[in-house]
Amino acid sequence: MILNLIAIGLVLGLGWVWATRGFFSAAIHLVCVLIAGAVAFGLWEVVAAAILGLAPETGFLSVLEGSAWGGSLMLTFAITLAVLRGVSDSLLRGNIKVNDAVNLAGGGVCGLASATITVGIIVIAFGYFRLPTGALMYKPVDFAESSEGGSIVRGGGLWLPADTITAGLYGQLSKTSLSTGTPLAEWYPDLTTSGYAATLSFSDGNARAALSNDDFRLGSAYVVGNPTTGSSISDLLRYRDGDNTLSQRYVDLDGDPVPNGFLFGQTVVFGATAKEEGGQVIMGHGQIRLLARNTAGETITIHPVAMVSQGEPDGGGDDEVFGRFRFDGEAFVASVGGAAEAPMAFEFVVPQGYQPEALYVRGARQLLPADALTSAAQFGGADLRDQRIADGSLLSGSKLNFASLARAENVATAAPTLQLTGTGAVRNSILAVVNDQIGSRVPKRLASGFTIDEQNLTVRGRITLAFSEFNNQSTRGQEASLFTSRYKTPDGTRMVQLDVSGRLSDGSSAPGSTRHPAILNSPSDEPPRLIDSDGNVYAAIGWIYTDREVADIRYILDSPLRGLNQIPDEYTISATRRDQQLRLLFTVTDGKRIEGMVIGETVVLDFNPPLAIQ
Repeated sequence: MILNLIAIGLVLGLGWVWATRGFFSAAIHLVCVLIAGAVAFGLWEVVAAAILGLAPETGFLSVLEGSAWGGSLMLTFAITLAVLRGVSDSLLRGNIKVNDAVNLAGGGVCGLASATITVGIIVIAFGYFRLPTGALMYKPVDFAESSEGGSIVRGGGLWLPADTITAGLYGQLSKTSLSTGTPLAEWYPDLTTSGYAATLSFSDGNARAALSNDDFRLGSAYVVGNPTTGSSISDLLRYRDGDNTLSQRYVDLDGDPVPNGFLFGQTVVFGATAKEEGGQVIMGHGQIRLLARNTAGETITIHPVAMVSQGEPDGGGDDEVFGRFRFDGEAFVASVGGAAEAPMAFEFVVPQGYQPEALYVRGARQLLPADALTSAAQFGGADLRDQRIADGSLLSGSKLNFASLARAENVATAAPTLQLTGTGAVRNSILAVVNDQIGSRVPKRLASGFTIDEQNLTVRGRITLAFSEFNNQSTRGQEASLFTSRYKTPDGTRMVQLDVSGRLSDGSSAPGSTRHPAILNSPSDEPPRLIDSDGNVYAAIGWIYTDREVADIRYILDSPLRGLNQIPDEYTISATRRDQQLRLLFTVTDGKRIEGMVIGETVVLDFNPPLAIQ
């Protein structure tokens, strides 16, 4: 309702303004708007990728991530229009004199046309911002009724369809007079709804709205049914519910059932940078879509009908639990455990005659190989797929075999210990602490860089304190609600704090120390990660550094360390100083056994025996 009224008001208001300026001025402005819109849609993805690359991890400007896709479209349009108007005004200093009736009528037509395009671009861009679901009481897509399986379908559009007109105009131009190798009409057949579909996310649309191509990679694909002759979709969507066999209902974006086709499953391996602030990757069927093309070159948008993911931590057993989760309404599935990568497979109902071509994940697009169907694993029926899900092999492509990895020339091997000792401790073992303690009670008044929840747990952030403030003994006995002393870790995980600053009794660096040759000679721009006995990898998501002057604490689950060179140079562990301590922070799935640490994919630290997380 609200956005509808705003759109109508803007179109009428801008149309009237240009009607009063005269036919010639309004016509020039319309030409500028048309060109600016074409430039905006042409550069949209490039500018969005640049904004995502500039968005910082924390602080005020971190909002750039949630504004990247919508902001890039608006910003490019506005800048281009301003430049074109400046050039046209400087070149065309006079006006053409016509009678008042022509001025008003012609100016009104041109003004309404340019206003419609301007408002259309604003409304399209609005859907790509990180905003609550149904912001401004506008919801052009929604979950279908349960009788239709809860699929994502179109809802009510604008009363004055400025967005549909604008999308249709530039879509047609992209195939004709402004044609390119990647026409807008083909790559965004549902331009007016795809952004809004992504706001159908958990926490009422407050999930991350944008990812870059560096945040995930495509894994293997599979097909259920016969993509050549087609299969009954109703049969392919059958599932067991106790003793009953049911069939999940599914309709496409237009609300129409798809009687014949096949299921296309695509594995997506999400990196740690794709996680939410709480340390999990959480996906619903609005945030991911498949682009499929038929032999006539027509493309359609398909949202997934189900996804495959690890169902729960294995609790220390040898077998991990995987499951297939139906998207049959407002359903969201979260990754479990603390592994750096979260593999998930998404299943799409593809109508007969269409070929999967690209996958969009929260705005980012990755092309599928030309032989996506023929190279995919073929399952004639759902039972074979379900067997692959149950044994975990469907999502097995994101693990490392610790025993087969290359070893650093001076790889360190030692027994881990779970005992905390003082700074600069002398020992012959690796110091690993399995707890969620910050190591001090940090006053909230000094922790403005932290996000702290209602239980006084640190959710994310980074702070730098004077060591005297960090180690202030006078705070003992004060009200606990004034401090934060623990991290909030994702469900099913435990925090591992690995000391990388220790020394041996002879003064040399201990195994795991950043001064040990195995680590010192490793590439500093490769990420440090722990590996468990099942091949899962866990990224370092922060550090605690202290010396006699400063305490620096970083804990950001959704932004793992890209390399040890990300730690400030002034925190480099010295061979002579005894006041320095540096711990790397990891969140590891509970019940796992850590085999060691790698930098990149080279083993630099071997736990013997493995470190049990419990």
